[in-house]
Amino acid sequence: MKDPSYADEVDGWRTLSAPERHTRERVYYHSFHAIGQEHALVRLENAVGESRLSMRMEFPLRALNHLVQWKMMGEREYVLGLEPGTCFASGRADAFARGDIELIAAGATKAMDITLAFALDPSGTP
Repeated sequence: MKDPSYADEVDGWRTLSAPERHTRERVYYHSFHAIGQEHALVRLENAVGESRLSMRMEFPLRALNHLVQWKMMGEREYVLGLEPGTCFASGRADAFARGDIELIAAGATKAMDITLAFALDPSGTP
């Protein structure tokens, strides 16, 4: 978790609360270095009335082995951001210090596939 003052809420990354008054953002860092899989799979599910809305994101771990999850559960500022990347969003100095940065030469390109899918299941079952 980016902000150590929320260390007691580290397990809160799995859920989204109702909008809260006077809250701060929470940023969670997920690293996939040692899971031994080719792809990361991120899923979100939300009950909407009698239905279930879901989102699935899949990306290659050889290209993107970090995920930054940003939550702002505030009234009038209710946002969730999911950002796969090659390092965390804590700045270049931190990335160099961790050894988590991948440098791409000037003029070079890097391509990868990211799958993003949405579904609405009217039966309410996942």
